[in-house]
Amino acid sequence: MSDRIAIMHDGILDQLGTPTEIYESPATKFVATFIGETNIFDGTVSFVQGDNVQVMIENGFISGIGEDFRFGEYMTVSVRPEKMKFSCSPVDEFGNKREWCIMGIHFVHLVNTEKAKREEVINLCDIVNGLAEGRTSHDEIVMCSIGGMPLDEGDDRRFMAMPAYLGGPFDLMGMKWYGSNMANKEKGLPRSILTVMLNDKDTGAPLCLMSANLLSAYRTGAIPGVGAKYLVRKDATVCGICGPGVMGKTSLAAILATCPGIDTVKVKGRGKASLERFVDYVKEEYPQLKTVEAVETVEDLVRDSDVLSFANTGGTDPSTYPFVKKEWIKPGAVLIGVSCFDMDDEELKECSLVVDNMQLYEAWEEEFPYPSFGANNIIGSKFTDMAHDGIISKEEITDLGDIIFGKKPGRVSEDQIFVYSVGGMPVEDVAWGKICYERAMELGLGVKLRLWDKPDLC
Repeated sequence: MSDRIAIMHDGILDQLGTPTEIYESPATKFVATFIGETNIFDGTVSFVQGDNVQVMIENGFISGIGEDFRFGEYMTVSVRPEKMKFSCSPVDEFGNKREWCIMGIHFVHLVNTEKAKREEVINLCDIVNGLAEGRTSHDEIVMCSIGGMPLDEGDDRRFMAMPAYLGGPFDLMGMKWYGSNMANKEKGLPRSILTVMLNDKDTGAPLCLMSANLLSAYRTGAIPGVGAKYLVRKDATVCGICGPGVMGKTSLAAILATCPGIDTVKVKGRGKASLERFVDYVKEEYPQLKTVEAVETVEDLVRDSDVLSFANTGGTDPSTYPFVKKEWIKPGAVLIGVSCFDMDDEELKECSLVVDNMQLYEAWEEEFPYPSFGANNIIGSKFTDMAHDGIISKEEITDLGDIIFGKKPGRVSEDQIFVYSVGGMPVEDVAWGKICYERAMELGLGVKLRLWDKPDLC
């Protein structure tokens, strides 16, 4: 056998190396598939810290060690079957298990298909499974009454401290500080003003203080997109948005990214001017859409929509929330509660109920006196109230993470209707905050603050 092999593709030399180098470290996707059997996963780089690399693929993440990767780059992951195993059962598009198995795990080689260059072998980690099982992350949302605080005419005058630790390749502490006041609009300010502080998890030293309005808006909007990816029918064409504000824009962006067949967007709001601005924005931002229109009623919005995002503002009185009747809902539709809406208990019971993190809603159940829904205007709190009343069992509430990792079925029929509640978690702010922080450091952005010349009292 030759001690060196040359692999050519379309008249171009793709790689020259020993048989072992060709097999274990292919330089291109063509070389990876030319020699022996392999498993190919296409994805994008979702995290880079030093030589730690994480690639987002269709049903999860692959993490390991590599060099010269950049956030957002398109990647192909090649894994030899004899070197790989999965700890999560594979599922089809309806969440049903398929009978197949790949054995062994040793290494995986990343091929950058944009640069067509060879990269170092990386070792797979169990970060994804750890996150799924709650071993490497923890977050809290702390709310309390502050005596003497002046109230505005609305009921959204609040401060929230949202600390979190995120493990795996992030391995970071952080906190989002959230202040909100409906009256801010009269002062030309957004209703919510947010900041994120990142801290070294070992020393506690602050690493970065950043404005978090955009960060929070996009992370909150992204979570409906994740739900849409796993719950919405593949043939979805119509999206409804309730609330033409920031959350309406960011949740629409995420839904369109994960549901490419959508060609029609309907929006409902309260003010003519905000509706017109939203329609003009969507038409300009997404020229591929065939129809973008404002509608008058919640019924108009819901009927014929395949996926809906309720991103409207709301207070603590459920009687003022947009109310949805099941007879309006298209078979197979997905209703996403980024903010408040309501349904009849018995009609809601007939839908498949999904939340972004069940532990979050159980914490809210303890924090807010029964009934939680209203004090917390997220529809998932109505799920836990219904369980409290014996209308459903808590086992009928599904955590989206369990669907993603195949622990529970997702869509099992084309007519299945989902109601998906998005509460939002500080770990998401820490994750995106760290990515923004490291990108700012690369670009030389920001101002370096000095806490002290020499720390006193230590």
